[in-house]
Amino acid sequence: MVSHRWLRPRLNSNEAHLDSIDNQKAKVINEFIKWRHHLVTLIHGFVPQIFYWIDFCCIDQYDIGPAIPLLPLWVACCERFLRIETPDYSKRAWCRLEPLLSYVFQFANHHTIIRLYFKYLSANFCYGKEINMLILDPLEDKSTDPNDLARIKPIIDLTKTIQIEKRREKVDFGKATIKCFFIIIKNKIVHE
Repeated sequence: MVSHRWLRPRLNSNEAHLDSIDNQKAKVINEFIKWRHHLVTLIHGFVPQIFYWIDFCCIDQYDIGPAIPLLPLWVACCERFLRIETPDYSKRAWCRLEPLLSYVFQFANHHTIIRLYFKYLSANFCYGKEINMLILDPLEDKSTDPNDLARIKPIIDLTKTIQIEKRREKVDFGKATIKCFFIIIKNKIVHE
């Protein structure tokens, strides 16, 4: 699953788009694929097939209502969680909801965080350093469409009632954490 902040958000679905005009997000996803191929080849000796679940492509943007209750199912079907972080990522309700759902419904604890300037460099390849990121309350932040907060509230309520695996903390916003990794490339700190 790819969690990201839309770079051109609008209330009108005809005007909204997840990427920049110069396809900055598509480029960073391609860079990540190269990095992931390298990592899996080093560790496991094969090049994996990589498929992404991206909201813009997988949800009817003209009628999102029926898709919202299915988000936990879609997240549960994803082996990994890729978060493309922008400066305002953690200030957006949807961007807070997706890591929460991944924490509660995903069987694996594989959270990757990259930024829009992420570049794959085979010469300076590194695995990363483990960090913990806080799970934040989606209802305490912004949404382009104010109706979205009411739409996602039932899912957030559900996450509070689910029995989570013993190795994970129960959802407690601002206290429970998700395991991630830091990667340093070209003297820039990039999350992984």
